[in-house]
Amino acid sequence: MQSIGVRLTEQDLAAIKIQTKYRQYRAKLRVAAIREERAAVKIQAGYHGWVARKQVRQIKYYAALVKIN
Repeated sequence: MQSIGVRLTEQDLAAIKIQTKYRQYRAKLRVAAIREERAAVKIQAGYHGWVARKQVRQIKYYAALVKIN
């Protein structure tokens, strides 16, 4: 890895590799956290939708009972 006439030693190259791997590791952790958060949001949305549909069914049922009587 060379840039604009600067020579890098083996130690410099090793440090760059370590930094690169560490940044890659941190990025993977962030991506995993984001995916987990999105999954939780989808689960919550599904549950809330189910509860809302259940409430609508009950409202329609009781409205039909009132209409019959």
